[in-house]
Amino acid sequence: MCSSDLFATGNPPGPRGNEPASRSPSAGTYDTKEGKLTLGANEDHQYERLCRALGLAHVLDDPRFREIDARRANTDVLRAEFRRALLTHSADEWETILNDAGVPAARIRTPAEILQHPQVTTRGVLHTFKAVKGVERDVTVLSAPFRLAHDGPELTTPPPRIGEHSDAILGELGYSAANIQRLRSAGAV
Repeated sequence: MCSSDLFATGNPPGPRGNEPASRSPSAGTYDTKEGKLTLGANEDHQYERLCRALGLAHVLDDPRFREIDARRANTDVLRAEFRRALLTHSADEWETILNDAGVPAARIRTPAEILQHPQVTTRGVLHTFKAVKGVERDVTVLSAPFRLAHDGPELTTPPPRIGEHSDAILGELGYSAANIQRLRSAGAV
């Protein structure tokens, strides 16, 4: 999103903390009764669905929130309404309620939860090499998250140990075996 901002406006993006890139008042991360939830209701129809699903249909008639510019001018007030409503259910509950209503929303998950998510396991994004020599244990790595009809990226060997391929790489760069040994002796490799 940062490069899109730069290309579209010519302005280099700066730090914005937890502020969504869209700068939409109906997007961002919120606390819930249990856990955190991120919202991506950037379009008007998503904003309307969000308000209705949160039980805030009354704000749709409020002139401070009718148009996007008015919502942006009153972001703090609108987000306070969202915060109050979101504290009534857990992030898991809101994720289901909002997604069913057509609102982009997701519970914030830990890395361990993400790696066990059915989407990750179904897509085969993780690859485990069994009993990797040198570490004497299984090693799991991320594979390419995309698939091609033919060929494409394939994991055939476990990740190399630190320095495992240094000699081969230096040789490809034109270093002789004697030069590589001198680099080793000097502690550079």
